[in-house]
Amino acid sequence: MCHTCIEIENLKKQVASIRQELTETVRLFIELKEGPTRKTIYSVKEAAAMLGKSAYTVSEWCRQGKLAASRSGKEGMYFITSDTISNFTRKQ
Repeated sequence: MCHTCIEIENLKKQVASIRQELTETVRLFIELKEGPTRKTIYSVKEAAAMLGKSAYTVSEWCRQGKLAASRSGKEGMYFITSDTISNFTRKQ
């Protein structure tokens, strides 16, 4: 490969890297300007981390009705809303 071709390939890599950094910078700017987007539905694992409990405990709470949750299918995963988590932590 010729020297010029190598330089062109290196420049292409640099441009791709700069484009990626710029995209992330714009995303962060928008988040700062508008505030972070708030996730509204969490998995058992995510809810457990937020509540400081194990995923097993949170899953059992869902199964027992102690923590309101939706389920995907008869034996699918539980999903917990952010409002449910907020209300649950206030009651604790």
